[in-house]
Amino acid sequence: MVFFQTHGLTGPTTFLYHHVNDLQFPLHFHVAYECILVHEGMISVDMNDTTYNVSKEQLIFIHSHQVHRITSEHHSKVTIVLFSTDFISDFDQQYKERLATSPVISYSALPKIEKLQTVYHQKAFLYDVLSRLISQTNFIEKKATMNTTLLHDLLLYVDNHYDKDCSLKRAATILDYDYTYVSQAFKQMTSLSFTDYLNQYRVSQAINKLTHSELTISEISRQCGYETLRTFNRNFLKYTNMTASDYRKQYTAS
Repeated sequence: MVFFQTHGLTGPTTFLYHHVNDLQFPLHFHVAYECILVHEGMISVDMNDTTYNVSKEQLIFIHSHQVHRITSEHHSKVTIVLFSTDFISDFDQQYKERLATSPVISYSALPKIEKLQTVYHQKAFLYDVLSRLISQTNFIEKKATMNTTLLHDLLLYVDNHYDKDCSLKRAATILDYDYTYVSQAFKQMTSLSFTDYLNQYRVSQAINKLTHSELTISEISRQCGYETLRTFNRNFLKYTNMTASDYRKQYTAS
């Protein structure tokens, strides 16, 4: 099992992509828009109270700030593309307050993202995606309820505080909510306790650092908010079924 979370965009006009195997990630959102292309296997994406199954040679389009969860029941090989709103400014202006009801797009053969080496090729790919999306789906207005706003705020709190002392009680105080209500609402919306979610998120960030930096495991443990290496190791093994050292070796070998 692999958790993955790409980090924030580096500039106003940014196009990032990552190839990932066996993608798993709990509820989260991006400021950027996102496309996930499935090359092998199948992933499930939960968003808008709906589960979308995305199979080989399919792509799913995810709106900016759209809360979603990704799971791979078996092996999967995907490419994640994150891009800033500047790439599709006309679409963003017209549809930023609306959501696609059928965001999964089928291809006879998915584009090879690594070959999109100029901004013109990248925009051509994105506008082709949007053309296909608009021709096949309806769009509905975003509905912001108190619970969805609360969830958005809590996920943002974790993103900003996972690397330090991070607790639901502190989040409830900062957000001016009753702790008991927040605890029950979070469990209802995510099917996870706040502690479970926080540990999954921390492990996902640790994986990113293991595979994209030369930091030691002890340094990564501290940067992901763990006070002791023992606690980090226990949680890493729990969510990935391997040690951090073995995970790094496996990634390097591949």
